[in-house]
This record gives sequence, C-alpha cells and structure tokens, in this order.
Amino acid sequence: MAFAMGKRKWKAAALVVFLVFGTLVCMGTGKREKGVSFTPCQVSYSEKKDGDETVLAIGNLTVRLPAGWQAEKRGEGAATQYILLDTHSWCEDGEMEKHKEGYEHEIVITPYVISGMPEDTLELAAEVREYFPTSVLYGIPGSGRAKEAEGCWMYGENRDTEEKEYFLFSGKGSKRHLFHVRESSIYAYTNEVESFGDFLYYGLVQTDGEKDVKDSRSYDGQREYYFWVNRKQGKPLFVVMKGSTGEEAGTVIVYQKGDYGSPLASQRVKELYPGQMEIVDIDQDGNGDFLCRYWLMDPLRSLDFADEEDFDGYLWDEGRKNFVYTNGAKMLSRYGGIWEEQRNRQGALDGAEKIPESLKEYLSGCLLSDREKLRDAMLPLVSDRELDFAEVKELAEDNPAIRNEMQRIAATYDGSGVWLMVDADNDGIEDVYLCEFLGGTLGSVYYHLFKGYGNGSYELTDKLEELKEEFAFLEWEGRNYLARTTWDFTKKVYNGVSLGCYEEGVFQGGVWLSITPKEGKDGREIKTSYLKDEEYRDLEKGLIKLANAYQSEDRIGPGTAESEDEGQKYDRSCDIDNDGNKERYQVSLWQTTNYYTVDHVSFHAMEEEINDRVWELINEEENNGIPKNLWVDESRYGNVIYLLFEDGLYDFHICGWLLSETGKEKLIQVTCRVQREVTEEVMAVRR
Repeated sequence: MAFAMGKRKWKAAALVVFLVFGTLVCMGTGKREKGVSFTPCQVSYSEKKDGDETVLAIGNLTVRLPAGWQAEKRGEGAATQYILLDTHSWCEDGEMEKHKEGYEHEIVITPYVISGMPEDTLELAAEVREYFPTSVLYGIPGSGRAKEAEGCWMYGENRDTEEKEYFLFSGKGSKRHLFHVRESSIYAYTNEVESFGDFLYYGLVQTDGEKDVKDSRSYDGQREYYFWVNRKQGKPLFVVMKGSTGEEAGTVIVYQKGDYGSPLASQRVKELYPGQMEIVDIDQDGNGDFLCRYWLMDPLRSLDFADEEDFDGYLWDEGRKNFVYTNGAKMLSRYGGIWEEQRNRQGALDGAEKIPESLKEYLSGCLLSDREKLRDAMLPLVSDRELDFAEVKELAEDNPAIRNEMQRIAATYDGSGVWLMVDADNDGIEDVYLCEFLGGTLGSVYYHLFKGYGNGSYELTDKLEELKEEFAFLEWEGRNYLARTTWDFTKKVYNGVSLGCYEEGVFQGGVWLSITPKEGKDGREIKTSYLKDEEYRDLEKGLIKLANAYQSEDRIGPGTAESEDEGQKYDRSCDIDNDGNKERYQVSLWQTTNYYTVDHVSFHAMEEEINDRVWELINEEENNGIPKNLWVDESRYGNVIYLLFEDGLYDFHICGWLLSETGKEKLIQVTCRVQREVTEEVMAVRR
C-alpha cells in the first residue's frame, strides 16, 4: 500500500479515490454478504496538548505523541487515514534535531467497523488473515471468545513491502472497531520512541479510554502464527502454528475452512520456524506445502544447491491429513523443479563470455601503469549520470522499492549512497543504480539495480553485496559494462579491474583483470645492499634463497636463534640484544578486519626496554612498506633480527639488524622487485 508513504500533494478528490482503491486491495475481497466484514469508516478525531505531549483521540483509540512527533489526517469520509509523523532524530530539553533528508517515517492508522463478528477468536483470525493478506501474521492466544478480543491482539510482518502491521480491536457489542496500523520497518534507533512498537511498549496507546495496549514483546512465548493454504485451489486449509517457546511450541494445527471447532490435524514438527516459512506447492499435487526457508523462493538470491540442509520442508499428505517432513536431499532430488528457474538463471551467468576482448585488452594495457593513467583511460568511457537528491525523491514518490532504500540510507547515522541513471542491462531503457554504503568499519556496500520500464516505474531486480570500490558504467561498442577497481583488503592496494554486465535486470557476472606476480627466472629482480662492511656478505646467500621463494602473505617461522614455547604458538625466546641473557617475546600477524588498516607484524616483549628497541627498528623512517615478518637467526656476528617489509602488491625487502647493549647496526638489506602481469579470471556472483 504505497499510498501512505511519502508526503505527496494530491488534489482532495484524487486522494479519496486512491485511498479507497488502496484499501480494497489490502482487504482482498472487500465486503461480503455473509460472515465477517471489515469496512473503512470515519471516526471522530481531536488533538489536545498535555505538556510536551499531544493527545490524539481517534474514535475510541487514544495515542499520546511525545516531542518530535506530529499527526495529520489524509483523505475524506470513509477513506480518512490518520498519520503519525516522525519529524526528529534527537530530542532533549525541548531541543530537536531533524532526521537526514529523505527520512519520512510514517505510521498509518486506518479505522474499520467490524460486521458479523464471529463467536471465537480463531475464526476471527482466519477472517483477518483473509482480508489482510501478509506474508507472516501472528496473534496472541486469548480466551477463545471473539467478543473479548481487545487491544493489539494480532500483528503482521510483510516481507515484500518491509512493513509491520498491528491490528487493534476496540468497542463493545455490535459496535466493534478494528484499527489497522502500518509502518515501514525502516526507522532510526536514536530515540526512545521511534516505532509504533515503542508507542505500545511505553504505554502511549489506549483503547476504549481505559486500557493500555501491550506490546507484542510481552507475549513472545505465546505467539501463534496463521496461514491460509490452498485458498486459490478451492480447498482452503487454515493452519495455526504455535510459537517457538512454551509447551505447545512447534505444534501445527490444521482446520478446514469454516470448521474451527475441531481440527483436521494436529502434529508436532521440527526444523520449522514460522517467521521463515514459505507456502508453495513443492510436489505439484495441487496442495500447498511448507518450505523451512522463505528466501529459497527469492529471485534476488543465488542458491547454494550443494547445501542440502537449506532445502528442508513439509509436504501435505492428503490421505494422511498431515504434513510430512522431507529432508533437503530428497527435496532436491525429487522436487527440484520448483527451483528450476533459479537454477537456469544461475547457470546462465556467463558474463565472462560477454565482455568484449577489445575492452579487456584496452584496460589491461593500462593496469600495470599508475592509477592516474588507468583513470584517464576509463573516464572518456563513463556512461552513467549521477542523480541529485531532488531527482531521487521524485523517483521515490512513485516507486516503493526506491523509497525504501532512500529511507534506509537516511535512517542510518553514517550511511550514504550514490544514485546513478544508466541503461545498465542494455535494453534501451534507463535504469536506476544505487551503491549503498552501509557504514561501519568494514566498508561494505550494496549494489542495487532498479530496472526501468520506460513508464516511470522501476523494480528492484538485483542486489549484490561487495566491499567499497571505485565504480562506473563504461560504454564500449554501444553497450554498458560495470567496471570496478579492485584492491587487496589486507594491504589496501589496488590490484585490478573487474568488468561485469547486466541482462534483463540481473547481474550476469564477468571477468576480473587482476595484477598477478610473474614467475620464472625473469620474474624477480633481487639486489643486496651492504651498509657497513663487505664482511657481511656471508649473510647474503640465505636471504637471496628466501627472496626467490617468498610469496606475498607468507608466514616465516622462528629463526635459528629462537626457540618457540611448546603449546604457545606465538611465544618465542632468544638473546635478542646479544647481552648473554634470553628474552621472552611474542611474534604474530595482526590481521585487519576493517577498511582503514592493514595486516602487519605484531611484536611484544616482556621487557619494556626490548619492546621499545625492536619497535624502533620496525618504525625506521627508511623502512618503506608494511612490516609482515620478524625472526632472529644466529650468525658469527651475533643474533641478527630480520624484518621483512612488503612494498605495494608483491615487492618486498628484508633488513638485518644487530642489537647490542650499547646500540644497533644495520648489517644487510635484500630488495626484491617482482615483475607483474595481467591475468583474467571469471568473476563469481555473490548475492
């Protein structure tokens, strides 16, 4: 129900028509001649101030708005809706700070009058589930009598629209009302009250002017979930699954439509969690079955068909009148056809073959030069156009998927994104492309493709998760390709360019042109420097042998002068400063987990003086590069400390130092320059 999101300015008459239409869509079948019906209605409305709070009276529903919230009515007559607007990101002592631009979190309240109220709550739940079809709907077990249903007895979570739903019952006798509350699941967590769930939690909502409505979090162990199965096939079954805790947890109860007095079947199940279930006719027998993982049917996901455990499910057995557990191996071997489209889709990801050889040759010729030359070669090819925020907001008004992502970015503290307009999939129609920076220290991003259809509408058809990289669409021979400069995460040094392509709104993969070390006798240039005396030449042989064999990121173990404590992987000891006494210390590799640091050697001695002296060697100004290895070897001159520094992608140098009680002396340095070449690899698709 996209009409309730955003703040679009409609003419009054048009708004009424739109709201009525949207309501009927939500209701599914609208009014019925018999049985329960839910009809949008107009209720009384008032606002009054109570200190810093505003008290809303919406019929017999009372809501207290704290500072930073305001309310408005939209529509007319029976199509009137009541909107709670979150206008702030922070509030203290009357001082308010607004959310970032684009954040428009709204809570939409629609009142309904209930006609034909049934006798028991189970039938009422079935009717609500039918009138308001969402992916996941659950309720709180009560007395069993529908006339006693009050407050927020039922909740919903819509996977498609990313909305949460609350169903509030009020009134007595024949004047029963339902207040249907919807809101986006995207909101900023910077205030105590940021969602309707918070309103309930803090006792800010009352029905019938007397009772606070409880939050669903108070009933976590008592939930029961509701599903309609086979409704479209004309043989509907109403399924109730008890929540994950309590004595009845994992119980599935099946009722025939219209007969809620006696269950058709009741059974305990395993490996079935209501929030993850998906209904689909797995065995193609005309009956709905349950998948244990709803995301298996998500077309935006790549499935790992080797991971059989993900494909567990339950098949409805019409003869036995129950659900039969089916493991993933059997599910894939016998009923793999339901995933055939995704199998074919993944099998068709042959983007590597779709990247022109001429484009690969063009960029490969620049890769071994500096980044400026590569950038100069790519800039004339850039075919995308960056959108300003006003353009994004305009697109969001008519496209819920774009609006969700715009609000998600605006809701985060440090999140941001780059929006592009480009014909990404080369169908002659421009698409919207978003690189969403997720914040945090890892540098993760989402790449979204909203496929354009030429009529102002866009659909989210693809989503990839990667690490932050420079990117652009390049036009080559009349087609657009996604180019990203890639980098080594452990060193933060660029190491190639990836080229990918889209077709029909879906990323097809591509190639990675990577900078790799050139091996062979001509692959390395090794030079030795003697800084003090020719007599240190006997240290050279072993270092040259090491330089010829060393690969980037290799770990070098303890040297000939060191002993490693048994059972202690990083604890070593030796006479590191040649004073006749052994020192204890730790040597390890500090491994980065964020966007801003690099892998480097870690050294810690038990003696503070030794610790400081070794770190002084590591941090010598002349030591360009990243320290990666440290070890100590015996020699006729004493115990020599060796430090290996990596320079860029593959170059490195090794320095040998002699510590004494009185000072330090650099004995030797071996420098290795590794020749590079461009290697082509198929680029994997990760969703």
